[in-house]
Amino acid sequence: MRTRIVVGVVALVVAALATTAGASLAHASAYRYWTYWTVTDGAWVFAPSGPAFRTPADGTVEGWRFSVTSDDASSDDAPRPQPDFDAVCADTTTKADMKRIALVVDYGEQAIAPAGQQAPESFATCVVIDDSATGYDVLRSVGDVRTDNGLICGVGGYPADECAPLIDAAEQQRISDAAPTVLSSASGDENPTASPPPQAAGSADDSGSPLPTLLFTGALAAGALIWLIVRQRSRRMQSGGVDSHG
Repeated sequence: MRTRIVVGVVALVVAALATTAGASLAHASAYRYWTYWTVTDGAWVFAPSGPAFRTPADGTVEGWRFSVTSDDASSDDAPRPQPDFDAVCADTTTKADMKRIALVVDYGEQAIAPAGQQAPESFATCVVIDDSATGYDVLRSVGDVRTDNGLICGVGGYPADECAPLIDAAEQQRISDAAPTVLSSASGDENPTASPPPQAAGSADDSGSPLPTLLFTGALAAGALIWLIVRQRSRRMQSGGVDSHG
């Protein structure tokens, strides 16, 4: 009887874990921030390093997009204009010690805009800049860039004040309802300017998925319950052996 009770408890623990894990995955942690993109084989690729650590060569296309992204890899939130250096810089000449960079700045869809703010019109421009200029220098050459702790927080005054905030489940749902195709993902190596912050300011519990912790806790609980089953059976066997000789 006790064995059945313990097995039932194990089943309940597993079911509870599955339910909680499913709920946590339904709304993965997401951030609203500026993502940085480069081009490989004619396609946008999430930058493997921050713009301050990248020195693009003449003829390069660089891209930025303001978006809501989670930690699942996807290219869906790349800048919407296709990267085309010739289309942007065909009529631009350069000179010694200078380079041409086709820069695309995509302010994202209005559906993800912070409350009360209007997403500016996206643009592409040809930047002529010193050969030694970094991706960060290229971006700053076209307008004001607001930063905080190494993160690009605002470009051209947008957004006005926030900096890579964690987007809660309710806000994700609102965005999804307004524009179902907007919520997407981007991933890359963590760096000061191209990746979501490893944790939101104020609390280590504000970011990341609780799934690993849930599974670990569940494994410990299930292991303890299984140990009780084995121990109970062992006692019964020992008790039976004594009785048979008595």
